[in-house]
Amino acid sequence: DFGLSREMNEDYYQTIAGTKVYMAPEVHLLKRMDKSSDIFSLGVIIFQLITGHHPYEADSEEAMIDKIKKNQVLQVPDWNQNHRPTTKMILSHDTVLMYLRLFKSPEQQQQEKIDLFNERNRLQDELNRTQTELNRESQEKERAQVELIRERTEKDQEKRRADSAQVELNRANTQIDRLQVELDREIQEKDQEKQRANNTEELTRIFQSQVETTQSEVTRLSSEVARLNQELQRRETVPSTLLAQVQQIPVPNPKPKQTLLQITSSPQATPVEEEKKSEIKDDKETKGESKDKDKEEVKDDDEDISGNVDNVSKKSVVKKVDQFPPGRIEVKILSLKRNDGKDKGTSNAFAQILYAGEEKNTRDDGIGETYEFNFLGGEQGGDKTIKVQMWDIVDDDDEEDEQIGSIGVSIKEFLNNRSTKTVQFIGSGNLYGENVGSLELEVEYIPDD
Repeated sequence: DFGLSREMNEDYYQTIAGTKVYMAPEVHLLKRMDKSSDIFSLGVIIFQLITGHHPYEADSEEAMIDKIKKNQVLQVPDWNQNHRPTTKMILSHDTVLMYLRLFKSPEQQQQEKIDLFNERNRLQDELNRTQTELNRESQEKERAQVELIRERTEKDQEKRRADSAQVELNRANTQIDRLQVELDREIQEKDQEKQRANNTEELTRIFQSQVETTQSEVTRLSSEVARLNQELQRRETVPSTLLAQVQQIPVPNPKPKQTLLQITSSPQATPVEEEKKSEIKDDKETKGESKDKDKEEVKDDDEDISGNVDNVSKKSVVKKVDQFPPGRIEVKILSLKRNDGKDKGTSNAFAQILYAGEEKNTRDDGIGETYEFNFLGGEQGGDKTIKVQMWDIVDDDDEEDEQIGSIGVSIKEFLNNRSTKTVQFIGSGNLYGENVGSLELEVEYIPDD
């Protein structure tokens, strides 16, 4: 192709240019090239134009170059008249068509140009319609995309609003729970304050009652001691037998009193009892220094009398416990009251009375009734304890009643002192050590016939 040829210069000296499968073998073998190399390339082109196949045709370029090096020429195909191209095929070939256009008349060329122009316009119109349709579909897709984005945006906004509302709701619930906890705590504190106030009032009432009782007892004992001292001085001047002296002593009338007795796990002597014992001891020492044998007998008798002042009656000294013969005792519950803060009254409590292996139960209808027990008599019977348990009535049939307090009082407390007492219940279980109720008992001794 001389239209593309250029003058060789030193820069392109020994530079190979061209298609490898059309080069001569000496080119691939790097041997001397001359005009024969160009003739070889022309022959390959002519062979391919005539047969339609490359003379060194193979599956790859490397295989074709290898055949060129070895000069393995493709066998020329046999001529077959059935495989000849038709006239229509020959006339439709691009090269033939090119030459036919050169020989057409100007009118045909003009008509062909018009036809081509019309066809181009038709194709342009079709293209415009197609483009318009595509633009319309694109706009619809864009509108649908915008609508979809808008819907997604609205859904996201609704979700954010719902999340915000849920957060506010959770915060409000947390605030409500905190306020409820504070309210419950305040209610509990108020209940505790009320309970403490009730306990304080009860303790104050008990203390005032004990103070009044103690003052009355001190006054009575002081008067009794003064009287006994006068009687001892009188006996020192007028000696007589023990029986005569006892008959001359006027027996004081016992003064009735209401003793509010609080029982604890480790009872201690009251100040009144200590003062009483101290005075009697001093009195004994004074008499022991100034009396002879007869006076000592009188002193012992006086000690018997002064040590059991509460047991003295108008006619004779009350018997000790070991002097009581067998019989029976009758226990009567005068009142049963709860003061453990539940404020349920007797309708939610009942007492259980136990003595010497016997057990008696009473509920509301038993208040004021009398319950009978066998009394053994003597020290054995006197050492027994009347035990009273306070129970809480549970409304649920599937649950058992709950013991909320208990108290134990020796039978000596009744037989050697007085028959009626008010006692405080000591709490059981987690109420241990608290006064959960009070009980007023009346005990009467009846000997056997």
